[in-house]
Amino acid sequence: SKDLVDPSRAGLIDEAFAAAVDFIQAHYDESLRVEALAKMAKLSVPQFERRMKRVFHISSAQFITKTRIDAALQA
Repeated sequence: SKDLVDPSRAGLIDEAFAAAVDFIQAHYDESLRVEALAKMAKLSVPQFERRMKRVFHISSAQFITKTRIDAALQA
């Protein structure tokens, strides 16, 4: 649909945010704190949460859980 915008084009995914998402996917088996992920993304916690919801349509906690479940299914 024409009204759907690619998140990267909308300026939602910058290098710092992508690094935080990559970190989640690489370190899902560790304890992850949203505060640390937000700092990595150079955002406040509320900004990070809003961005996660806009890009992935789920909260950061849900994204971490989904990543862990997906990894367990692959094992």
